[in-house]
Amino acid sequence: MRLHLKLAGFAVALAICPLVASAQTSVTTDPVGFFTLTIHGHGGVAPSALSFIGVSMTQPVAYQGSVDSFSGSTITQNSATWADDAFDGANGPYFLEITSGPNAGLMLDIVSTTAATKTLGLSQPVTSYLTGGETFKIRQHWTLASVFGTAGVGGTTALGGGASSADADEILIYNHVSGSYDGYYNKVSGLGTKGWRSENAATTGDMSGVILYIDEGIIIRRKQAADVAVQLVGSVKTGPTMVAINPGLNFVSNVYPAGALSLGTAQLYTANATTGIAGGTIASADLVQVYNGSSYDSFFYKNAGLGGTGWRLNTGTSDVSGSTLASGGCVIVNRKTAGSFFWTIPQPF
Repeated sequence: MRLHLKLAGFAVALAICPLVASAQTSVTTDPVGFFTLTIHGHGGVAPSALSFIGVSMTQPVAYQGSVDSFSGSTITQNSATWADDAFDGANGPYFLEITSGPNAGLMLDIVSTTAATKTLGLSQPVTSYLTGGETFKIRQHWTLASVFGTAGVGGTTALGGGASSADADEILIYNHVSGSYDGYYNKVSGLGTKGWRSENAATTGDMSGVILYIDEGIIIRRKQAADVAVQLVGSVKTGPTMVAINPGLNFVSNVYPAGALSLGTAQLYTANATTGIAGGTIASADLVQVYNGSSYDSFFYKNAGLGGTGWRLNTGTSDVSGSTLASGGCVIVNRKTAGSFFWTIPQPF
């Protein structure tokens, strides 16, 4: 979703409802339901516990249509009925997903909505990805507040608060550009305004509107002993999903709340290091890393050395292509190889 040529066990409860028509005649909704994310407590045996999660639901479709023309980072739909700033600004952050054509699953932030010209301004140029006539869907982004609830005194979030991030539960999002984590917490005491706050001392003010991208993994460092459940009500994403994989660490959410997505079916290894992860030995190959509660299991595609080829765990010799990427979780794709690529994740159901 951030077009940088940028899953762990959780409790799942998914209720799929029939397709229904929206009040806006140009929109039909995806299947809807709910998904329960379990955030693990430390159980009294450690100062904190980590959970690697992903937001495996989307917001309802707000608008859908087709691309009549495009130029640079702007697309035009000649029959558009949107108002100025309908999908940006004070109305909150929205994104557009291309849903047909060779780049179906590409997601881009919307930065402007103009009624007179029937155009949408997007966060990146699209001329390399569109041919014209592609269909698209528009949805609102999830944010800290819409996923985890309101923070501060009297808030609704289930996450533990504190005077600072030292004693509050932390929400950590890896920043690929800086190579560090952006941290947020629920401030309920101490000096200063209460609510969602950044761990960056130079960043002040309300952080409740920080975007949580559906294709981006999130780490929760919980300081409380007990597990806590966060229920997410939304729509089920359908169709493929294009996720940018860059050199270095990439925290990728499993965006699908149902269906078995495994290493062997996820189309992450394509036998071409320019379109997928690079194979090799454990020392040379790109890695898919999953946190197991205390350390990281490293999966790689073995295509060199003795012992056959295929997906392997660490230095093991057994085939692990059936290992699933858990719904509601995230994996770390450690790209050792130069160059970026789009991982096109297939719909697993």
